[in-house]
Amino acid sequence: MAGTIRMDAVVDGLGWSPRQVRRRVRAQLGLPPKRLARLVRFQRTLDRLEQDLETPLARVAVDLGFYDEAHMAADFRDLAGRTPGSERSRRAPA
Repeated sequence: MAGTIRMDAVVDGLGWSPRQVRRRVRAQLGLPPKRLARLVRFQRTLDRLEQDLETPLARVAVDLGFYDEAHMAADFRDLAGRTPGSERSRRAPA
């Protein structure tokens, strides 16, 4: 699940320290892992809202690794300046 892997799982898999993982991800991609994961999850949310106009937003949030719908809405508002519901309405066929 892109954007939802826990740092401890990455650290265990690589055998590096959390600090080293953060440093290497930032050096290679220009973003700290947490911000990168947030952006990946945001992109997945956009894709899902475009493809799936039926599933309740609470289910979409859980499917994408958010704690709940309010968490998804807050992240979405921070990154897009609107709510997932308004984005879904905007993408719905007329």
